[in-house]
Amino acid sequence: MARDKKKDHIKVIPQEINEVVITGWNDFVTRIFHWFLQNAGPLTFLIVLGLLLYGFTIGYGASSDDTSVVGIPLYKDIAYSFTRLDFFRQLTYVLSYSISPNTTWNYRIFNILFHLSSTILVFAIIKKISKRKIIAFFSAILFIIHPIMIESVTWITGGVYAQFSFYLYLSFLCYLYRKLDIRIYFISILSAGFATVTSEKALVLPILFTIYEYSLGNLKKNWKDLVPYWSIFFVFITLYVMKLNTRIVDYNTKIYIPKGYDNIFFKIPYAVTAYLERIFIPDGYSFYYERQVQLQEQAIRAISFIIFLALSIYWFFRNRMLFFFSMFFLFSLSPFLSPLRISATVAERYVYVGSLGIYTIVAYYFAMFFDKKKYKEGAILIFIMIVVVLSCRTVMRNRDWKTEDDLWLSALQTAPDSSFALNNAGNVYAKRRDFKTAEQMFLRSAKINPGNASAIFNLGIIYQEAKLVEPALNAYKQALKIDPTVARAYVNIGVLLNSTEKYSEAIQNFETALKLSSNEVNAYAGMADSYRALKEYDKSIIYYQKSLSYNPNSWLPYYFMAEIYAIKKNPKLAEENYLNALQREQKVVQIYTSLARLYANTGNYEKALNVLLKAQILDPNNQAVKTGISSLQQELKK
Repeated sequence: MARDKKKDHIKVIPQEINEVVITGWNDFVTRIFHWFLQNAGPLTFLIVLGLLLYGFTIGYGASSDDTSVVGIPLYKDIAYSFTRLDFFRQLTYVLSYSISPNTTWNYRIFNILFHLSSTILVFAIIKKISKRKIIAFFSAILFIIHPIMIESVTWITGGVYAQFSFYLYLSFLCYLYRKLDIRIYFISILSAGFATVTSEKALVLPILFTIYEYSLGNLKKNWKDLVPYWSIFFVFITLYVMKLNTRIVDYNTKIYIPKGYDNIFFKIPYAVTAYLERIFIPDGYSFYYERQVQLQEQAIRAISFIIFLALSIYWFFRNRMLFFFSMFFLFSLSPFLSPLRISATVAERYVYVGSLGIYTIVAYYFAMFFDKKKYKEGAILIFIMIVVVLSCRTVMRNRDWKTEDDLWLSALQTAPDSSFALNNAGNVYAKRRDFKTAEQMFLRSAKINPGNASAIFNLGIIYQEAKLVEPALNAYKQALKIDPTVARAYVNIGVLLNSTEKYSEAIQNFETALKLSSNEVNAYAGMADSYRALKEYDKSIIYYQKSLSYNPNSWLPYYFMAEIYAIKKNPKLAEENYLNALQREQKVVQIYTSLARLYANTGNYEKALNVLLKAQILDPNNQAVKTGISSLQQELKK
């Protein structure tokens, strides 16, 4: 029975299965089960649609930051996760690593599951707020199929947005039903905590809840219910603010964003209208949106933003639900709209949680036409066309993420003036050994953003690959003028100096690199090469061994240590290191010939012959191997 509004201020609501006070856990589970049964048709359709759009991406390769997660040994140990504030996200990486360290399907499957689960929660939330299944269904369809969501699903490290959004939506849904049972309220608070320890972006949650209560005119009555969420907010905002300076420094030194502050009167209208543009015009998606904006475009975007605010004010007076969802969209973006340079101005993953607001507004107006008999068929037809177009666009956009090369080249097409897109495209062409095109990309990148030390460093790499020593040295030195913390630049300078026999100077650069980063394996190997050339063999062996502690599967250190032991007349250790080299690399003829020479010098001609016969299988036309075999056969005849 519905309660007396005047008595306890609870609104009269329909007597549905989900709207009656819960009597216990069994009743709670039964309600959920019945809810799924009641909505089995729409939910099955949504899940099948999601699997069709994202299932084929599960085996795609790692892209961008994914390489800092997939196969990283840190995730062997669950304890590492708890050293991070976002430990709930880190736990998914630990679990993925435990399934299979070096594959991607086990990482990406979590993103897809979070996206599908979030879609179900979206359906439930909108159905509860709007009291209309058709609005909930339309909203959920747009949520699961829209291509702007891809970056948070197909990109492994972008999946943190799908994950924290899932907990945020779960918290919100339980908050909406909190009056039914105190346990639902506790689940809501717990989910809010989970969202916050998944990503700091979830700190927007209490703001959204407060806007909801204000929109319905219930803030004065329900403000106490919001206290736990704001308590979580203030605890974690303090912890995250303590790390804020590190984030600012990283953005400046690692991503090469110049120090300073953004003008929010430009940033907010640009970002908000850019997201609306990408939602309503499903084209031009890119990993980067960095570009120069002309004054005329700024003015158009400012006017568009004012129109959006005007519509929100109109909805405030005419339709509080639409007002809430417009504010849900706007305020969910607030972590990315500050004047601090701690995030990109626009990134598709940022709008994952807030896009729900726009989808619901669109679904509401479609439902209006759907309800009118003379417009119903037209509304259905238009919506079907939108679903088909967005689904096709999602499939096409997903293909851009198949490999990292595909991603960077697609980003260049949509953001040709982005310094980052040009730099990454340059790396693609460099891998393909198209050094001329790569050089053009890096030079354009550096011209657009002179502070992008990465582009100039990469320019040095292609010059080094092309054996252009002086241009490579100049590029590395220029990169170090911009960012003196690039340890690899010192390493590569050291390698180039070794090639020009400036061994002492090379050692100085390797030492500088190791001061900046103690795990630069190439610095240890380069220093070992320098000392070997200077005939300081004991030091050389020490640094080869250090390089092996970081990269035990490398064959070169073992080979060079074997050569040193051969020079030092220690055939036992020389043989041991040659064999270690062969365990790691069986296709290099040079290792076989060197080992054969060692055996021959110690009079073990039969072993030497057997080794050279193996080398001949690898390279039947190698004249030195043929000569060696002939000589050894003659020695054995004697």
